[in-house]
Amino acid sequence: LGQNLLNILRAPAFAAYVKEGDWSEPLTLKVNHSNGDHSLLLSLVPYARDRTLLITRDLTQIEKLETTRRDFVANVSHEMRTPLTVLVGFVETLRDAPTDALSHAQRQYYFGLMHEQAQRMQALVTDLLTLSDLETSPSAELTPVNIANLIDTGRAQIEALSAGRHQWSWQIEPNLNLAGNHSELASAFSNLLTNAVRYTPDLGTIGVVWQREADGRARFSVTDT
Repeated sequence: LGQNLLNILRAPAFAAYVKEGDWSEPLTLKVNHSNGDHSLLLSLVPYARDRTLLITRDLTQIEKLETTRRDFVANVSHEMRTPLTVLVGFVETLRDAPTDALSHAQRQYYFGLMHEQAQRMQALVTDLLTLSDLETSPSAELTPVNIANLIDTGRAQIEALSAGRHQWSWQIEPNLNLAGNHSELASAFSNLLTNAVRYTPDLGTIGVVWQREADGRARFSVTDT
């Protein structure tokens, strides 16, 4: 109270904004703080006879979210482009090739690859819809989830995906449960297991552990080669 604001907020851009006198548009200002850089939206509003109100809004988190969204869209576009390019390439090959240019086996091979790439795009779209639901839906009420059963269900599916190409080690504590959303937990666990299968070479080892830690918390871990 009673201090000149320009002595507290020492920013040339803010000083110029104050002296300018035309405050029809707000000023966006980058401020270096002890806990990191902040982006502030500042507006000066005259009121009464000789008073001015300074309104500030912290845009830091909004800018971070916008950056995250831009990166996310760019990454998804990149991920979609690869299978789409493969699909278009095979479709054009099958369309333009003479009837007898490709054997039945070659055609089946091409169709198999096309199906694989189409499934990849379908999985990406499913992930996008899941993310959209998580952002827009209210948080579901937490209920007790039997994690051992959840992992056991995922185990049958994931070992089928592995098709005998990997060695598995399962260490699952039977009576260690969580309060949460069953479908979302199943999705999170399944993603980790699926990644392990996809990126582990044949004959590699995948270890899955669900256990209570010394401090009472629970840990789910997937390790692979």
